[in-house]
Amino acid sequence: MGSSPRPEGAMLCIREDGRVTGSVSGGCIEDDLIHRVRESGVRIELPEMVEYRISAAEAHRFGLPCGGTIRLVLEPVS
Repeated sequence: MGSSPRPEGAMLCIREDGRVTGSVSGGCIEDDLIHRVRESGVRIELPEMVEYRISAAEAHRFGLPCGGTIRLVLEPVS
């Protein structure tokens, strides 16, 4: 775990047409999630957990504010 630019409980909503509201990390994680939805649509029917990890060295190299682990629950909403 580690520090984060967004507090625990932050939410992001992505529609299949690509419209977005909210934020879970302030950057590259949102970009990845948006890309997934645009490429494949929403393919889950039940909530599932995904995890992103980045080392402090990788964070520094990519200009990110912190490294660490973030766990997100993906949940389809109709």
